[in-house]
Amino acid sequence: MHLNIDRTQLINEEVSSKVKTFFSKEGMPVYEIKGYLTTSKYRPKIEAEKISQENYRKNNCHILLGIGSGNIANELHSLLSNKEKLLIIEPNKNILEKMENLKCLLDTEKVKIISGLHNEELEKVLYSLVKEYNNRIQLIISPNYDKIYPNFTKKAMVKIKEILMLETVNRNTLSRFAENWQENFIRNFYFAFQSKPLNTLAGKLNCPVVIASGGPSLDKHLLLIKKNLNKFFLLCAGSTLNTLLDNGIVPDGIVSIDGGLENYNHFKNLKDFTIPLFYSMTLNTEILKLHSGEKIIFNSKGHDQSNQIVDELLKYKVGEVIGGGSVANFTLDIANKLTNGPVCLIGQDLAYTDNASHAIGNINFSKIDKVKMNERKMFEIDGYHGDKVLTDYPFFSMKRGFELYLNYLNHSREVYNCTEGGAFINGCVNTPFKSFINEFCKEKISKEFLQLFSSENYIKTNENWEKLYEIMNGEKEKCQQAQALCTVALDILLKLNPQKPIFNIKTNKKLEKSDKKLKLLLNSGLLFYLFGEVIHSVNNNFLEKESETFEMNQKRIYLKSLALYEGIQISLQKAIHYYQELLNDISQELIKGE
Repeated sequence: MHLNIDRTQLINEEVSSKVKTFFSKEGMPVYEIKGYLTTSKYRPKIEAEKISQENYRKNNCHILLGIGSGNIANELHSLLSNKEKLLIIEPNKNILEKMENLKCLLDTEKVKIISGLHNEELEKVLYSLVKEYNNRIQLIISPNYDKIYPNFTKKAMVKIKEILMLETVNRNTLSRFAENWQENFIRNFYFAFQSKPLNTLAGKLNCPVVIASGGPSLDKHLLLIKKNLNKFFLLCAGSTLNTLLDNGIVPDGIVSIDGGLENYNHFKNLKDFTIPLFYSMTLNTEILKLHSGEKIIFNSKGHDQSNQIVDELLKYKVGEVIGGGSVANFTLDIANKLTNGPVCLIGQDLAYTDNASHAIGNINFSKIDKVKMNERKMFEIDGYHGDKVLTDYPFFSMKRGFELYLNYLNHSREVYNCTEGGAFINGCVNTPFKSFINEFCKEKISKEFLQLFSSENYIKTNENWEKLYEIMNGEKEKCQQAQALCTVALDILLKLNPQKPIFNIKTNKKLEKSDKKLKLLLNSGLLFYLFGEVIHSVNNNFLEKESETFEMNQKRIYLKSLALYEGIQISLQKAIHYYQELLNDISQELIKGE
């Protein structure tokens, strides 16, 4: 902690440095800070033009660390197209006060300025830009800023790299699982129709909740869990279940969200899988088929479009859960929603404690060697015990999710980190697991468990099932109609010369007509996972090139249009299959009800 305080103090001292003003031979202002000039004393405009032209990248967001005398910012601004932006990060407010009339600063559409030490604002803006530009970020450091503000510059560069890497993790996850999520989202309406909404269980408990995650440090707590199992509500995060069951521990609830086959593999060999299951609509459908106990559904906060669809089709507010990079992030918010009592984390290492990936018994368990360290780009962060521990960006993303959530709670609820190993999680109260049990887990609480699931059963009538069948069959028919429109559009494109395509007025009118009908058919939002990935891929794979001629422009638009319609058509074919699987399940339910 002292190191962080010292670093902050150094940065504060840096950014409060006094600014001396000189003028170049051309009469332009030149600023000196701590003996360093922020621009050339002789030809500042020529220097700025050279730096800007060397660093400008088409289709990128440009980040200028240090505004200097304003010349580089002005030159960069003059190069930007309407689709490009400039973020200026200037730590010294005294410098910015001298820039009131700088032309580029008045363009609020293209230019954003972060001044002083607004870390939260900087992080928020960076995340937004990195996502918008799909990691196409060009960083430029103004002359001598790394010498004038060495600590601030290092901190800013680390933050930019961190956000780029975290967005890469998020983007890879979206790309990898979009198809799984889409299939599950549609097919899981069959199970959602029979599940309890999380909202009905909110505040039903007053007992302690222990969240068990699968980090290596979980192993040392297993005996203590088993000994005190009837004194707290044990909520299991995802694949941790196997480690618990291998040690004769049956949790009181399990949270699972992952849609891939890998997640199903954690559960496929379970018999009598009746542990109450908290799940989101993206959960692998096969897990829900395997599970025969209480099912509790929740929505993921921030997924407004899908959440609205779920609530509308189920005819009640399901309840939103704040998540993050891991099922454990969701589990923490669920625990806080269920109980008014204390909540603690165990096995939440977020690091490779003792060079292990998971607790023993987890099917993903492995030992870490130098090859894996390099493959996963591992790095060191502050540890639970004040030491340094090895982590990677997926784990770091989970850690950030916890810290954002704890910051959101703002001590309205204390969360105890009883992992006794792994990464230090800012905002948690670190305490040994034994101390948590001695202080909060003094009485048997079996009665509370019975109360939790005694709420109204959400059993649907045949009329309800018939209505769901009608809605989903209608969505399937829309997909079939949309497929036909894609075929029409592709036929129009394939009649053009692929080497020298020309989009004349007649061709454009035909394509516009198909597009309008297509948008009307696909505006329900049910297929946002599939279409979102198609549109993202097309938009980022067919970017305008430097010095693009008319012929190059027409060919790029042609190839982009082909990729878009083909991508939509393939997605529609998959969606039709998912809808048919759901309709088959509903049909079986209707047969039962006859």
